[in-house]
This record gives sequence, C-alpha cells and structure tokens, in this order.
Amino acid sequence: MDRAYLKNNAKETLKSFYWTAFIVCLIVGIVQSFSINFRISSNTNIVYWEPNTAEFRDSSLKKHTVFELPIGEDQWGSLSLSPRNSDYSFIIPLNSLLVMIFFSSLALNFAMYFFIRNIFRIGQAKYFIDASHGRSELGSLVHFYRNGKWLSVSKNLFIVDLNIFLWSLLFLIPGIIKTYEYILVPYILAENPDMSAKEAKQLSSRMTDGYKAEIFVLGLSFIGWYLLGTLLCCVGVIFVTPYKEATFAEMYDDLKRKISPPTD
Repeated sequence: MDRAYLKNNAKETLKSFYWTAFIVCLIVGIVQSFSINFRISSNTNIVYWEPNTAEFRDSSLKKHTVFELPIGEDQWGSLSLSPRNSDYSFIIPLNSLLVMIFFSSLALNFAMYFFIRNIFRIGQAKYFIDASHGRSELGSLVHFYRNGKWLSVSKNLFIVDLNIFLWSLLFLIPGIIKTYEYILVPYILAENPDMSAKEAKQLSSRMTDGYKAEIFVLGLSFIGWYLLGTLLCCVGVIFVTPYKEATFAEMYDDLKRKISPPTD
C-alpha cells in the first residue's frame, strides 16, 4: 500500500470537491457527537462517581449542556442533550421511576445510533467513494433513506459493531485487531447495501488481510495534521477530516482492486 499515492489521489479529489466534502464531514460530526443523557438534580437520589468532585461534575454539565428538559418535580431530575465526550460520570439512580427514565435514555441513544448515526456513517462512506470517481452529491448522506435500504445497512453495521465490542471484552488487543479487520465494512455496505453482515465481514477480512498494520500507520500519519488543527483552537481539526476520509476512500478502492480478478 503506497500511502503517498493514496494521499495524492485524495488531494486531487478534494481540489474539486473540498467544501462539499467539508459540509458532509461537518454534518456527520455533529450527528455523531450528540447523545441524550439523564441526570438527577438532587444528590439524595443519585450516586456520582467522579475523578474529582461532584461540584466539578455539576459545573461541567452546566457548561456543556445544550438542551435540558425538566421531568416532573425538581427532585425527579431532567433529560439533557450534550456532546457525548463531555459526559464522564457514572450515574446510579436509586428510585425505580428514575431507573426507568435512565434506561429510557439509553434506549433513545440506541435509537439515535441505529436510525441516524449508522445511516450517516455509511452515507459518508458512499459520498467519498463517489467523490473519488468524480461525483460529489450531498444527497449521498441520505441516499439509503431515499432508496429504502437504511434498515438493512444499519442492521448489518450494528452486527459488525457488536462483534467488535464482544471481541474487545476478550482484552483490548482482539478488539483492536477486529476494528482494523472490519474497517472497510461501511464502504462495502455503501456499495453493496444488499450484502449481509457476514458477507461484508468476510470481504473486509479478505481486503485487509496482510494490510492491517499499514492501515494503522496510515491513520497515524494524520496525527500531525490533527495536532496542528488542535493548536488552532481545535477548529482546524474539522478541516483535516475531509482529507483523511478521502484518503481512506482511496485506500478502499486500492484494496478492492487488489482482490478483484483481472479482466480481459
């Protein structure tokens, strides 16, 4: 795998489609970054686990909460919408009603993952595959909603994610290996929405066989760009993402050609 070749191809693609690619990555980033969280406003009804203090946790929540909806009386708590990365506490509600609401928030998060995030992940993969072939359409993000394949592709991606999670329970290394073994599944499903999860996993395994270390290094090669983006008040990170996604789409095409039989 020639990293310089893949990156040069990605740059050529982005010369024509950079701002459309940027909008695609921005939309997907926003969709992926939000979740619904449940917290209690009264310390008598909840147990906090926090690396520092409960006061730190409370100020952190207020700082990052985007939307908050009170539920019943003050002591019942509220539903809040906030970036997932800002929520670090482990909450144990003690009241049975609060337990129900807490697990309802988990169900809502799963619904967001299954019905929205998965579709946009595969839609983003489709966009960058199309862009590498000279086509750039924002509609690629919702392509699978429009053609009615969204349930199938989301179900298959969920099965693959669950498989990676279960392997991760066998210590960290097997989960990392499976992550790179199945890293091409979103691209495969983007081009083959009728393919089963088992077939997509098998195809991704074939395509990444012998290349997992190189894919890992390819991902690491963007660290410098992301560090530079972080120094620019973190805003620069957003502008690096299209470059990375375009490069990985080029990698997918390159690995697909390696396993395809030659044609006369």
